Amino acid sequence: MDYPPEVVQTSSLTRAQVIAELQAAKAAGQVTFGDIDEPATQTASSTVTRAQVHAEAVEANQSPNGSVAFDGRGYPNTGA
Repeated sequence: MDYPPEVVQTSSLTRAQVIAELQAAKAAGQVTFGDIDEPATQTASSTVTRAQVHAEAVEANQSPNGSVAFDGRGYPNTGA
């Protein structure tokens, strides 16, 4: 008695080919994840350099209102 029955699988692709196809599908946003059948969200690449972000942060901290809050209003400058 052979239980469970042996499953014979045949493939014309090598392991490397399957991995390459999977990576290409992930890069194209075609691979779904989780319980929903939606592709992963694509993140936009930044066009600002690290130095530019740092300069903007320094400028924001030197503004009369101190650091800038998320809603655009400044935090009070406590001198800390």
